[in-house]
Amino acid sequence: ARHQTIDIDDPVPFHKHWNDTLFAKLKDNGYVTGMVGKWQPGFATDDMFSHYSQYYGYHYEEDDVERKDHITDQNERDALDFLQNRRGNAGEPFALFVNFFAPHHHDGTEEQYYPQKSTEHLYNDENITFGPTCTEEAWEKMPPFFDEGNDARIRWRDRFDEPSKAQRMIKNYFRLISGVDMTCGKILEEIEKQNLTDDTLIIFTTDNGYYLGEHGLADKWYAHQESIKVPLIIKDPRMNKDLIGTRNDKFTLSIDLAPTMLQAAGIDVPDRMQGTDMSQLYQFKESGANANEAWRRSFYYEYPGIINNRHHIPVQALVQKDFKYIYWPGKDYEELFHLPTDHYEERDLAWNGTMNETIAVILEDLRDTFKKAQEAAF
Repeated sequence: ARHQTIDIDDPVPFHKHWNDTLFAKLKDNGYVTGMVGKWQPGFATDDMFSHYSQYYGYHYEEDDVERKDHITDQNERDALDFLQNRRGNAGEPFALFVNFFAPHHHDGTEEQYYPQKSTEHLYNDENITFGPTCTEEAWEKMPPFFDEGNDARIRWRDRFDEPSKAQRMIKNYFRLISGVDMTCGKILEEIEKQNLTDDTLIIFTTDNGYYLGEHGLADKWYAHQESIKVPLIIKDPRMNKDLIGTRNDKFTLSIDLAPTMLQAAGIDVPDRMQGTDMSQLYQFKESGANANEAWRRSFYYEYPGIINNRHHIPVQALVQKDFKYIYWPGKDYEELFHLPTDHYEERDLAWNGTMNETIAVILEDLRDTFKKAQEAAF
């Protein structure tokens, strides 16, 4: 995409335009900015945030043999410290980014997910039901270039290839999520305690979905719904009261987050930013209706893979409410799914021998729309 950052360990293109990022714009316009937790495009530096504490990659640090201090506990402690001690004087604007590492797995460990002691009892009496595509049959329907060496397949074996292991893994994964939820609750309580709720925009979201065995895979990367759909919860004092607590099924994207926050702060959105202020979907009843009508009806998705790693396959997609077109650029391979009738993406209309004249016309139109969306992304 436009940021041109493919290797997250070499974020030169991203930092080249740092002054046009959300974080720099807020700080340059008088906001006290804080960041705690995971920051993966390189390393945070003193000039990037007013206050920051960067750490990720573990649930318990290696020398914490008694497992007393979980990374989510660190997130909570640092977030509350910013709100209580570092956010500036009363009335001074602030922006805090709490970047949880959990429920990310701990790479290179046998158990993968290590929850807090406070959540270890959760789900003990539950038998977690896995999705309908968590089957060998679904794995065999994957494109022919997916093999047992694919990283998402390797991680499936690490977590879900045996029933008792799968139950243990998914319960610990859910426990990690519950720990994050509890910390979010304490942060919200602190905001309420300081009488800031009516003046604070709060956004909860994440950067990727997650395979929990669907299609015989684990982790993320590819273009199935399980991998690309994410939660988004917004609490905005400006929200129309009739819309509080409701759901909106419009396509909102991660690129919309920065414009939404900047415009809420009264800061001009840089021309380089590609997203749209989401508040038009909920701020006013009348404009919300108009915005819903005019909002994007499709979006372009890409995963560039990992350089010189054949176990991560680059993929691109055009996602609409009805059809999803997937293109594997290194393989010149296409897939087409009709989401309303194939919610779990099991029937590839492009290659399963059922393509008729109508589907052929639709596929050609989607190819054209896909190319235009791809060009607009850069």
